[in-house]
Amino acid sequence: MVYSHSNFERMAENGIDNVERLSESVDKLMSMCGQLRAERDAAQQRIAVLTADLAIANSKINTLEQKNRTLQSMQLGDVSVVAAKQNKAQLSRLVREIDRCIALLNT
Repeated sequence: MVYSHSNFERMAENGIDNVERLSESVDKLMSMCGQLRAERDAAQQRIAVLTADLAIANSKINTLEQKNRTLQSMQLGDVSVVAAKQNKAQLSRLVREIDRCIALLNT
């Protein structure tokens, strides 16, 4: 098989074109890789925030469940009239104390 000068030129041009296309493809892949890394990092940060939010929510749930159990146990027992009056008086004192604190904060 005899190759002419023009055949070699065409083969060289095809090789150069192939290398250029390959280079463009590599550049696109590198760019996509960078974008995907950024998306992954953002997703990991979001996961961290949501995990922290979930832990806080679970803590609140546990606290509220404990309060609910306490309230339920209080309702199960017979509350005497005297104890009810004492609880009401204590609650009134606490409300007055809260109002006093709010007034101090507002001054």
